[in-house]
Amino acid sequence: MSKLDLIKGSAGYFLSNITNRVLGFLFVVIATRSVGASGYGLIALGLTVKGLTNNFGLFGLSFSSQKYLSGKYNINKRKYFGSMLYINIVIALFSFLILFFGNEYIAINFFNKPEFSLVLKLFSFAIVLGLPMSLLRAVLKAQKKVKLYFYTNLIESSSKLISLMLILVIHNKIVAISLAILISSLCGFLASVQFIYRENLIPQMKFDFDLVYTVLKTGSQFLLVGLGYYLVSQTDRLMLGSLSTSESLGIYAVSASLAQIPGTLHGSMVAVFMPTVSELFKEENYDLIKENYKFLNYLIGSINITIVIFYIIFGQEILFYLFNFEGEKIYYVFLLLSLKYLFGTLIGPTSSLLNMMNKHKVELFNTLIMLVVNVVLNYFLIIHYDVYGAVVGTLISVILLNFMQIIQIYINFKFWVFNKNHIIMILPLVFFGGSYFLLDEYLFYNFYNRITLFLASEILFIIIIYYFLDENYKNKFKNKLSDFWRKLNEK
Repeated sequence: MSKLDLIKGSAGYFLSNITNRVLGFLFVVIATRSVGASGYGLIALGLTVKGLTNNFGLFGLSFSSQKYLSGKYNINKRKYFGSMLYINIVIALFSFLILFFGNEYIAINFFNKPEFSLVLKLFSFAIVLGLPMSLLRAVLKAQKKVKLYFYTNLIESSSKLISLMLILVIHNKIVAISLAILISSLCGFLASVQFIYRENLIPQMKFDFDLVYTVLKTGSQFLLVGLGYYLVSQTDRLMLGSLSTSESLGIYAVSASLAQIPGTLHGSMVAVFMPTVSELFKEENYDLIKENYKFLNYLIGSINITIVIFYIIFGQEILFYLFNFEGEKIYYVFLLLSLKYLFGTLIGPTSSLLNMMNKHKVELFNTLIMLVVNVVLNYFLIIHYDVYGAVVGTLISVILLNFMQIIQIYINFKFWVFNKNHIIMILPLVFFGGSYFLLDEYLFYNFYNRITLFLASEILFIIIIYYFLDENYKNKFKNKLSDFWRKLNEK
């Protein structure tokens, strides 16, 4: 697969992701402006618990479906789908009973927030719908029904946004927002069921103990990694929910919803990069793997650095006009979270590279180490520094993970994914970010001066990228650009 194919392929995923992200982001903006940081903190905690339950409840079935249900859909695949659905429904009902009847105990003893119990009770209904919906989506994905998979996400996201109109008629706005999430889960579930039946992907609902055992055995292997990844990514929110206030969690969740934009392009390109690496690895074409990796790395890194510079210079205005939040606290939390997502993507899709080159055990080891480090750092730092502690703890964990993966990739494949080019690329970020904070009071209080600073940073960034990157890579890029310009002139 050529570099152009990688860009074209990821463009579809990117547009799908960005559409859902935009709708989800609008939901966060409206919900936050309606209930404030403290109120949205309870919603964010509910969404985190829902995601954790969904991750555990799927029991690795979304990954198992890729193994058992891809390819031509025949009677054997119907049987496997039926066994998966049996497991899924049992876990969904069990999760519902725990959260519905144990909501008060969980809210008080796990999170020390009695007001969270009603939110948890409403979310229990969303969970019993969300688990089967996730499995049905995974089946659509396994059968390469990508458009239908996207439509189910779109229906869920848009119905959640539309259902926010409930805040106009229900006095308790936190309840109204929780109901909007429940309605969106119902709409997404019904859409998934409709598409499954329309495409004749109907399961055979005949209980087979041997098949159920096989599915559980396979799913449990994926469960550890999948649940580990989710816990690592949500440790900060869960521990803020338990050790801090709803307001701190709300500030963190709102900042993260905006700061994670650099991860959107990264995730989209990774979705195309993973199967490409898998195919090249089977062919033992390591040089092409390295070339594609470097291309994606520099492309994604340069775009994400630009986004973070923009956040540094205009972050306070963005937070005020979108969420009506003012003050240095949320601004610094927002910037630190932006750096977390930048460092998480700066050296490229390291986790995907290890996984696709059959180093699953290495990634499981990384996940477990990350989980332990993240929990320990978050616990001690949140106690002393509240929301800042959560951000710094997670940022340190991400940097540690990147360092481990750099060493592991070199040991296994003799390939340095971090080099002098990365240092060169972050120079504009360090220089202009430092200039902004040092001279803000004297020069950049004026909005037009800050626009000038941003434009100057981008000009310098382009010059650095052009003149200081690897000579071989630069020549290849220039040749590609010349070919493109020649073909354009010919047309």
